[in-house]
Amino acid sequence: MGDRHFDLKSLAKKINSNLNGVNYFVCVSPLNGEKLEKFQDLIGGDGIISVDDSDIGRWSRIHRVFKKVA
Repeated sequence: MGDRHFDLKSLAKKINSNLNGVNYFVCVSPLNGEKLEKFQDLIGGDGIISVDDSDIGRWSRIHRVFKKVA
């Protein structure tokens, strides 16, 4: 997620400009928890609901679930 394929700051700015009410974000990555955390910081998430970086069998995954009240 991020800089190599698209501008994370630009994406967060577009999302923030269109939010109303309570919004929930479910972000998943096979590798990069730091980018998920950066995205949450850029969105200005109000609270973490769930974070998990445990493996599923031989697969790795990281998820962050958070909400943003606009």
